[in-house]
Amino acid sequence: MKKLLILPLFTLLLQASSFDDFKKQQYSDTTSKDFEKHKKTVNKQFDAYIKAQEKAFKDYKKDVGAIWEEPKMPTKKDWVYYSKDKMTRSIVDFDKGVITIETVAKDTSIAAKNLQKTLANTVSVSVDEAYKTDPLQQKLSKIKKPYGDVSSKPSSQSVIKDLVLGKNASNKDLNKFVQNSFKKKNLKKVSSSKIQEAKVYTLTVDMPKDKNIKLSKQYLSKVESYSKKYKLTKPLIFAIIETESSYNPFARSHVPAYGLMQIVPRTAGIDAYNLVYKQKKMPSASYLYNEDHNIELGSAYLHILYYRYLKSIKDPTSRMYCAIAAYNTGSGNIAYAFIGSYNMSKAAPKINSMSSDAVYKRLQSHLKFDEAKHYLKTVHTRMNKYAKVY
Repeated sequence: MKKLLILPLFTLLLQASSFDDFKKQQYSDTTSKDFEKHKKTVNKQFDAYIKAQEKAFKDYKKDVGAIWEEPKMPTKKDWVYYSKDKMTRSIVDFDKGVITIETVAKDTSIAAKNLQKTLANTVSVSVDEAYKTDPLQQKLSKIKKPYGDVSSKPSSQSVIKDLVLGKNASNKDLNKFVQNSFKKKNLKKVSSSKIQEAKVYTLTVDMPKDKNIKLSKQYLSKVESYSKKYKLTKPLIFAIIETESSYNPFARSHVPAYGLMQIVPRTAGIDAYNLVYKQKKMPSASYLYNEDHNIELGSAYLHILYYRYLKSIKDPTSRMYCAIAAYNTGSGNIAYAFIGSYNMSKAAPKINSMSSDAVYKRLQSHLKFDEAKHYLKTVHTRMNKYAKVY
């Protein structure tokens, strides 16, 4: 009997417009008591998954802290990759455009070997190889997934090889780059505060100055495809990608959100996946570390914001400003900026009575959070930059 009751509940979960909608709906084929019991079970699955991830993240950071004075961890703009023994690490700062390779060693020759090997691997590794061999990702991937989770293999595209070495670079080009990086005398060493009689050796390498434009070209075909499919402009999608992740395919925020366009699996991820595949499933981290999936779901969510949640805003430019801000802070906060409540249908008449310039200024002055104000300004500025290129 329990199986007969649970099966239709899972089916209806897939038919809800989002996980939040599912939690709110009442179903005629189950009793209120059964529904409440099942809702708590589903909630627990999601909450347990997030808590387990947080614990694994903290445990890993603690392990790293036994070796490193500053236990760096991956962020939206930093791809951080440790060796299996955690004695060597690479930090690719996509925002500042700097590659930092560090190792803890008791011998200079061993340190040089570790640094050269790690720099070569960092520059040449593909997204799926990095995901498969990263100790942290391995740890996180073992956590039991919640119901409705959809996984996929990350892409085989290199993380930064085309940017640093150019397309079709050979192993000879890679070796030359590594050797030249050491010739620039940018190797530093300091005593380790964690490992007795060891030193921390650090090598820094600058990425190309125009890295964002160069990186955008790696994703041009996908952005072109999804801009047409979801009726968006290429500069908008590129500006969102740069602002969210600076083109870091392993971008991860504390929310957590994942990938180039920083998709939150539990909310935007479910809604966007539903639009694309007509199924209510939650994309996993591995799914969102695939740039094709990530750009499509990010574009699909922008489509939802612009053409569904904000459709009552008539002026296309005003609606675009609101959609950009909503990508960061939610559509409810857009309404709040104009009328002090979260009802968009009530806010629309006021927005429609204003010019697009006035709407932009209102958002800059009345959005609840400074982060959203800065986000709108940054994306708008970057759209102009990409419009000149694309």
